[in-house]
Amino acid sequence: MILNLGEAVKGPCLLMWILLIAALEPCLAISQQKDTSEQGMSKRFQERINKSDIIIDAQVISKESKWDSSKGGRGIYTTIKFMVFHTIKGVVENNEITFDQLGGTVGNQSMWIENALPYELNRRHIYFFTKKFAEVGRETIFGNTSQYGDDALVVYLGTYRLSAIDYIKLLKQSVTDTTAFPKYYHDCKMADEESRTRSLHLIKGPWPTRITQENQKRQKDSSATGGSVK
Repeated sequence: MILNLGEAVKGPCLLMWILLIAALEPCLAISQQKDTSEQGMSKRFQERINKSDIIIDAQVISKESKWDSSKGGRGIYTTIKFMVFHTIKGVVENNEITFDQLGGTVGNQSMWIENALPYELNRRHIYFFTKKFAEVGRETIFGNTSQYGDDALVVYLGTYRLSAIDYIKLLKQSVTDTTAFPKYYHDCKMADEESRTRSLHLIKGPWPTRITQENQKRQKDSSATGGSVK
């Protein structure tokens, strides 16, 4: 049996909600478009930090689902336990965090919350939580630490690939300094543009032309002397 907690509205009320959502859909689509400018990225970044009471670099190490009637009604709750590698904001004791989330599977019975983000075992993320562990957001950490440790870990910030350790340092700094991220992101864009400009210069600029002219001169000299010119 699967119970979707999002199906609480039935009958005429459901029809009313469907019509309302259909009417608002164009507005919702516009509001969901992300501003990818420097100002937009910086605003979202700082808003997420400000809304979060706890920011951690952690991975889920255990999950256990059970029926629980002590929380105001009979339902399935899953106890999720995290191992914390870095605490960026807030206080974490003994490098562990545990909380209960509504939903889960016990035997052949499941309960789930629509649009709830999954907590996968052994996946490492930077999590942004409120005091009650409502999730504000997360950043996935990629990489394998077996050979190079944390130096092998990366995160993706828009189109930029960053060292996870550097990103954690940036987050810590941004908790108290709202200018840290805008400056960092601007520097990334400037370095990227400089790199692109340099690449275009090497392809289309005077440097390849000069190389070609030198090669042509060498070939002429070689032909005139009947041998190779070094």
